Amino acid sequence: MEQSIQKCYGYRYFLYLSKNLIMASYKQGLASLLNEKHLLTSVSIALSEVNQGTDIPALLVEQLQKITGSFLVAYFDYDHDQRVFIPCLIKARHKTVQKGVQDLEHEILKQGMPVSDTAYQQFIDHPIGFSTTLHDISFGAISEALENTIRSALIFNRYYWITFPISDVLYGASLVGLREDQPAPSDELLHFFSWMAAITLRRNKEDARINKIRELEVRQSEEKYRLLAEHSADVIWILKTDGKFSYISPSIEKLRGYTPDEVMTQSLAEILTPNSFLKVVKLMGDTEAKIKQGASYINPTPVVLEQPCRDGSTVWTEAMVQAMFDETGKHTGYLGITRDITERLKAEEELRRVELHFQALIENATDGVVLVNHLGQFKYISPSAKKIFSYQDEDNDIGSPDQLTHPEDLPMVQKHLGQLIEDPSYVPVLRYRFLAKDGSWRWIESKFTNMFAETSVEAIVINFRDITDRKNAEEEIKTLNLSLEKRVEQRTSELLAANKELEAFAYTVSHDLRAPVRAIDGFAKIIEDDYLSHIDGECKRLFGIIHENTHRMEHLIDDLLSFSRLSRTDMSYSTINMGEIIWKCYNEYTPAELRSKINMTVSDFPLVRGDYAMLVQVWTNLISNAVKYSSHTEHPEIRIETSRMENELVFSITDNGIGFDMKYADKLFGVFQRLHTTKEFDGTGVGLAIVQRIIHRHGGRVWAKGAVKKGATFSFTLRPEESPASSRL
Repeated sequence: MEQSIQKCYGYRYFLYLSKNLIMASYKQGLASLLNEKHLLTSVSIALSEVNQGTDIPALLVEQLQKITGSFLVAYFDYDHDQRVFIPCLIKARHKTVQKGVQDLEHEILKQGMPVSDTAYQQFIDHPIGFSTTLHDISFGAISEALENTIRSALIFNRYYWITFPISDVLYGASLVGLREDQPAPSDELLHFFSWMAAITLRRNKEDARINKIRELEVRQSEEKYRLLAEHSADVIWILKTDGKFSYISPSIEKLRGYTPDEVMTQSLAEILTPNSFLKVVKLMGDTEAKIKQGASYINPTPVVLEQPCRDGSTVWTEAMVQAMFDETGKHTGYLGITRDITERLKAEEELRRVELHFQALIENATDGVVLVNHLGQFKYISPSAKKIFSYQDEDNDIGSPDQLTHPEDLPMVQKHLGQLIEDPSYVPVLRYRFLAKDGSWRWIESKFTNMFAETSVEAIVINFRDITDRKNAEEEIKTLNLSLEKRVEQRTSELLAANKELEAFAYTVSHDLRAPVRAIDGFAKIIEDDYLSHIDGECKRLFGIIHENTHRMEHLIDDLLSFSRLSRTDMSYSTINMGEIIWKCYNEYTPAELRSKINMTVSDFPLVRGDYAMLVQVWTNLISNAVKYSSHTEHPEIRIETSRMENELVFSITDNGIGFDMKYADKLFGVFQRLHTTKEFDGTGVGLAIVQRIIHRHGGRVWAKGAVKKGATFSFTLRPEESPASSRL
C-alpha cells in the first residue's frame, strides 16, 4: 500500500507542466494504483474520459460519493496565511440534509474554520479522520458551534475527516458523512483520495503563485517596454484591425511634426502618401489571407513608406510590421516599428550614383579590368579588356588566365601571384604576353591588387593596358640605340684622332713659327744697331713696327700653345676658395696705378671643386679683360659675385667699360676673334677661347651679356663642393 501511495505522490513533480500533462499524471497514477489493488474501477473509467479543463477535485468528490455511498462530502482548501479552511465544494445526496448542508456552508463561509497548532499537527500525523467525533480544529466557540451544526444536519454521527498533507504541509481537507448501512471506505480509497486531493491543491496553489509572478512580470515588462517605446528614436505603434491606432510613441512628433494624439485621429490614408497607402493595404490584405488559411504566426515584414509631414514635406520611413494575436489565436491588429530612412536612402542613392559612375568609367576606359577568383578563373572581364584581346562583348568563355599567359612568362606571373596571396599589401606591376582571340600575343602591363578581404569583390583585381606598340617601339629604339652607339663610338674615335692631329699641328706650327719670328726680330735689331748712324727717322719708325709685331706674334704663339695644351693636360681636382684666386689674380696682373683708380667689389664665395691652375687662368683672363676694357672710363668699376641656379653655382664679373654689341656675342669665345683693333686695345683674341675650354672641361657653361658703352658681364657655372662653405676676403 505504501508503495502505491508513493507512486501517486511522485506525480506531484509534474504540477509545473501543462494541464494536459497533469491530466496524464492523474490517469497514470490511478492506473498504477488500480492495477495493484483492483479497486475503484468506476473512478478509473471516469478519469480516463476527462478532458482538459475538467475540475479534478469536483470529479473526485462525485466519484467518492458514488463508491462509498456517502451522503455528504465537503472539500476544503487551507489558507496558510489565515490558518483557516475555505470550502471549495460541498455535495449532499439526500434531500433531508440539504438545509443542514446550506447552514454548514454558510457558517463556514461566514466564520471560516480556524485551525489550532495542535489540530494542525494532528492533521499532519493522521491524514485519515475520525468516525464519531470531530477533532479540535481550533480553540473557541467556533469548534463547538460547527460540531453542533454538523450533528443536527447529518442526523447520523458517522463521518470521516480526511486531511491532505504533503511533506508536513497541509493543503486541505474533506468531511465525509456515511449512512449506517454502508460499509466503511477502504484505506486504499481514503489514502488515494487524500494524495490526489493534496496534489490537486498543490497544483492550484502553485498555478496561482506562478500566475501572480507572471502578472507581476507582465506589468513590469509592460512598464519597461512602455519606457523603451516612449524614449525610443524609432516610432512604435499598434494598429487595430479596424484601421485605428491604439498606441503611438512620442517620437512620431519628431518624425512628422504631429503629436501622438493628433495621429491617433488620422486614418491610414492621411498618414501615408497614395502609393504607400496602396502598399500597406496590400500588405494587410495578404496578412488576412494567410490568417484565413490557418496561419497563427506571420514573420515580421519590412516595408518602405513615404509619409507626409506637418510642414508639407515628406519623409521616407521603413516600418517593420508584425501581426498580433490574442490568447485565443484571434487576429487583433498589427505591431509596428517605424524608422526614418531618408538619409539612408540619400546615401544609398549617392552610392548607386557613384557605382554607376565607376561602372561607366570601367566600361568605357581604354585600360582593361578583370577579376580573378580563388580558383584562378575569370570572375569579371570589362568590355575594354575584351576589346584589347579582339573579343566581342558576348564572348564570355575565353579560357583561364593561366591558359592565355605566354608559357615563357607564366612562371614569373605565378611567382608574383603567390607572393600577392601571402601578402595582400604587395602590389606588383608586371609586363608579360597574353593571347588574343586572333592568335597573336599582346604585350600588357598589369597591376595586381589582392581584394579577397573585400566582401563586395572577393577577387584579385588586375588593371592592365596594351603596351604592344610601345614594346615594339622600344625594341626599335633599342636597335637604333645600338646602331647609334656604334656610330657615336666610331665618330668619337674619328674626332679624337682629328683633335690629336690638330693639336699636334698647332704645336708644330707654333714651334715652327717661333724661330722665323725670332730671326726677323733679331736681324732687324742687328741692322738697327749696325747702321744706326745711317738710319733716318722713318727707318727707325719702321724698325719699331717690326719689333712690335714680332713681339705680338710671340705672344700669339704662346697663347696658341697654351690653348692647344688644355686638351692634353690632365686635370687635378681639389677644393678651391674662389675668393683667394680672384684677389691673387687681380693684385698680380693689375698695375698699382690702375688698382688705385678701380672700384673692385667681390662677394662671398662658396667652396668649389676644380683644377686650381686652370681656374687661375680663367680669372686672369676675365679680370684682365675687365680692367682693360674699363680703363678708358673715368671711374672704372668691377663687380664679381656668385649665385645659385638649381644645382649649379653661377660666377659673374661685371665692368662698366665700353661693352659690346650683343649681335657679336657668339664670336667672343672663338679663337682669334676680336671686336676691337690692337690700336684700341692690345690682345691676341685667344683669352676667352681659353676660358670657354677650361669651363667646359669642368662641366660648366659660359656666356656673356653687354651693351655698347654700358659695360659687359661674363658668367660661367661650376658644380659646388659637396659640403659648401663660404670665405670672406
